[in-house]
Formats: sequence, C-alpha cells, structure tokens
Amino acid sequence: MKKIVALFLSVVCLSALVCIPAACKEKEPSNNTDNSVDTFDGAFSAQSYDTDKAAVEGFLSTEISGDAVKAELVDFKEKSKLGSNELNALDKEFLDEGDEIVSGKSVEVTYKREKKTAVASLAEEEEPDLVFTVYIIEISPKGVTVHEFRYYVPRAKDGDVLTKSYYEDLLDSAKYVNCTQVYTNVVKMTMPDEESETPKTKTTQMSSNYTIKIADNAASLEMVLPDYSALGPSVQLPTQKLWGYFENGDKFSVWASADGVTYTKAVTNPFASYGIKDMESFAVMCLPKLDYSYYEKTDYGFKIQDDFITEYVTQALNEVTSGATVKAELRVYVSGGKVVKLEATSSVTMNVLGFNIGSSSEEKLEFKDFGTTVVTKPEGIE
Repeated sequence: MKKIVALFLSVVCLSALVCIPAACKEKEPSNNTDNSVDTFDGAFSAQSYDTDKAAVEGFLSTEISGDAVKAELVDFKEKSKLGSNELNALDKEFLDEGDEIVSGKSVEVTYKREKKTAVASLAEEEEPDLVFTVYIIEISPKGVTVHEFRYYVPRAKDGDVLTKSYYEDLLDSAKYVNCTQVYTNVVKMTMPDEESETPKTKTTQMSSNYTIKIADNAASLEMVLPDYSALGPSVQLPTQKLWGYFENGDKFSVWASADGVTYTKAVTNPFASYGIKDMESFAVMCLPKLDYSYYEKTDYGFKIQDDFITEYVTQALNEVTSGATVKAELRVYVSGGKVVKLEATSSVTMNVLGFNIGSSSEEKLEFKDFGTTVVTKPEGIE
C-alpha cells in the first residue's frame, strides 16, 4: 500500500509543477479597453531577409513556432499600405545611420500549425488554418543598392497566439527585481486508506504558501509547506515553516531560520532545491515556464490554449502512470507590461493498482508592490 501512496505523491507533485502558473474557474472578464494592460507596442525582427516571403517565413519560424507547435506557411496577402505616420511611429533603433525605410505593408499571414505532441489522438486532429497580421518593412541600407526586408510584430489582438517577442518582453527579469510575490496552494488527495482493513479511500488536504520579497540586492522568504512525514490517517496534513534571508554582496549569502526569529548563516544553501541559487532566481522562479507557443492573448493578459492545458498535463502524468483523466485551466493576468497574477485549478483522477484515486488543486500567485517593496534585515545578522 505504501508503494501506491509514494507513487501518487509523485504524481501530485508533478501535476502541481506543470499547472503553475494556471487559471481559475471564474466569470470571464469583460472586454478590457485599458491599454495599460500591455506596454509592448511591437518589435522588429533581429534578422533581415532578401524577400517579403522570406520575412513572412522568418516570422512564423521565429515568433510562432515553438515547443508546442511548428507553423507552416499557407499563404500571405497584403491588407494595406502603411502610411508615413504609421511608419514614423515604429521603433527604428535597429536601423544603422543612413538606412532608410522605403515602404511598409500590413500582411495577413495564413498558416497551419503542426502540434509537437506525444498524445496521438490530439496530434492527429485536422486543424483549420490560422491567421496572424504582421507588418513587412522594406529597407534601403546605406551604400547598398539591394533592398532588404524585416517583419515587425505589432501588438497582438485578443485571441491571437502569443509571439516570442511579446513573451520575452513581458518576462524580462529586470521588471521583477523589486516586488513582492505571494503564493498559495491547496491540494486535496483521494487515496487508499492504509489504516483500513477493508479496501477504501480517504481524502487528505495539504496546503502551502510562501511570500518572497526582493529589493536592493536583498531578499526574504517565508515558506509554509506540507509535512509529508505525517502522511497517514490524518485528514489534513500539518505544515512546517521555513524562513530565509538573502544578500548579494561579494557573493550570494544565505541565512535560514526555523522560527522566523533566530537566523543562522548557511554553509550550504538549503533553498537550492527550490531553485534559489542567486539573486536573479527570485525574479524568475515564479514566472511562467511554458513556451510562448502554448498561450493565446486575452483582454486580461493571456491563457494557455484550451487544447494544450489538458494535453500538457496528461502527457506529463502519463510518464508516471497511464489512464489519468485531467481537467485544468490556466490564466495569467498582466498590468503595465508585467505579470501581476496567475491562477490555476486542476483535477486528476486515475486508477493505480486497482484503486481509483485523484487530486484537485487550487493555486494563486500574485506579484505586487513593484518598486516599493522593502526587505527588512533580521536582527542578529551582521
């Protein structure tokens, strides 16, 4: 029986990892007309191309294709010419002195996507063609008679897939070096009851939360984690607490505490297993880890595409056990060009060694107090 419990715990931990960040079941947000959600106005391609078609194909391979899909060009057609005001509004930092923009056009790109998936039933589904509008800019480099082309990714519309340029701008770690991060998670597990003489199951609840503060080359962390050593007949697992204080001086220094009062400088980093290895870790450890090609744009930020969330979690779970049924949702809220909230719900049910077991999870992660977070150095630390 303990083998079943150990296996199930590994599945629970795995499902939590792939569902963060994710989304909650709540009323759909109303259409948001506030431009403060995103600060990304667009981006030129880093590479230049010989033809407009090559630029379009470069857009698909660089901005749309990713870990989840490969985009293949079907067709493209000009929608309109870009006027002088539109061209002048583009960020032209990439241009060398003497380079000139000859013309620009808005192009409707039609493409097919090929899923990169191990879930055969989903990979075999016939999908409709997709469309994305991009700008193609013709440039006359100084001293060169042959013109070159670059694509320009404009701000996405709701329902568009995310582009690589937008995603990298949003997740720029420099935006998160002064902020407070608050995470909460409640997991309920239905699993075999080891104390029962007859086959039956019980439901156990586990909760965890942490608060991270980052500012001025210092960080603090308070973690409340489930005490898995107490897994047994209890309905709700007790928790254990861990505090940390961090400084980035001549080297990355770590102090740990078991009571939040007395801190001891760590010889070896006890937080390394949580991904904390340097000061930058705090800025990026809670940001979305899934590739941009899994997501689509929304009026509140973005969400994982509906046909990918269940597939992604199911694929991960099937590496541990087969026959899992998964339901999951994911939303990422954006304001001022930064991630401000992530919400998730997920449920997993499966049969392991003849037992029907399952778990459900509700998670929330908030980023707040940008630029105003203060990290207080604990007393007793020199």
